Amino acid sequence: MHLIRKLRPSDTELLIGHYLRLDSEDLQCRFAGYVSPERVSEYCRQIDWARTDAIGWFEEGELIAATELVRLDTGNQTETLTAELAVTVEKPFQDRGTGTELFRRILTVARNRGVTGIVMRCLLENRRMQTLAKKYDGKLLFLDGEVESEVRVARADGLSLLQEAMDDGFAIFGLIAEQWTSKKRNDRAA
Repeated sequence: MHLIRKLRPSDTELLIGHYLRLDSEDLQCRFAGYVSPERVSEYCRQIDWARTDAIGWFEEGELIAATELVRLDTGNQTETLTAELAVTVEKPFQDRGTGTELFRRILTVARNRGVTGIVMRCLLENRRMQTLAKKYDGKLLFLDGEVESEVRVARADGLSLLQEAMDDGFAIFGLIAEQWTSKKRNDRAA
């Protein structure tokens, strides 16, 4: 059974575990180069949760995919709010629509937080991220071994607010079902 839900600061260790299970190629794509396990842990422990929204995909209680949306502080007082996005999916769960579904959900969250554009930067070899950007009409700009894309985000409306509320509701229902199933298994084992 899978569960998709928003990540919280209390999920930091799960996020670290997820990143450290990525193969070396996917880890390099996520962090735009080699990073040590210590640097991954440090990065996750320093996430500014006041500016970050994250959604995780869980399989049997284990975080196997995540998306992070970090609102950028532009320092200007305009009505535009930009955010940077990253998506990671562990190898056995790639090519199943996992990243696409996480992107759809984080796009709804971005919309409801007033974000007007999502910037994605990736290495030239990160074809999955480029494909994801194109699915959502992102224009790709190739620069010195990197690719940058910006996806425009529509304004929030009643439907987007309802979609986020429904996604959150399904997550709560999934957590309850997961706990109930786990309890039933433990009762049978005892």
